Amino acid sequence: MKRLAVHLSAAALICTFLFMGVPATYAQQHHKTERVHEIKRKFLSEKLHLTAVQNKAFWPVYDQYEKEMAARRHRFTTENNRKGVFNSDAEARKYITANLDMQEDIIRIRRKYNDQLLKIISARQLAAMLDAEKDFKKILLQRLKS
Repeated sequence: MKRLAVHLSAAALICTFLFMGVPATYAQQHHKTERVHEIKRKFLSEKLHLTAVQNKAFWPVYDQYEKEMAARRHRFTTENNRKGVFNSDAEARKYITANLDMQEDIIRIRRKYNDQLLKIISARQLAAMLDAEKDFKKILLQRLKS
């Protein structure tokens, strides 16, 4: 029951954020991105039950992890902005290889930060973090679709 209440409170926060109806200028888009980040932090905090010591050590490492993941994905999308349209098989193969390279890099980043995070939080908390990230993404995507 408590889990459902936490899930619903996070969903309510996300809904509030997404339906503010503000025009999308760069500054406002940056504010929205920051707001999503803030909501995600609260969502993860509720799921992980971090101690004060863990909380202080966890967030700088997690924030760096997210930055590296976002940077790698951004690099892939800027280098491979094809939207599924390829003029040749060679172009398609290049895209496939770049996608696999990006996925390998993502795995390397995850392994690197898993090792660092396991020095701060327990394996159970890390597993909960992975599940909570997926749950947050699902909620966010559902809200964007509706």
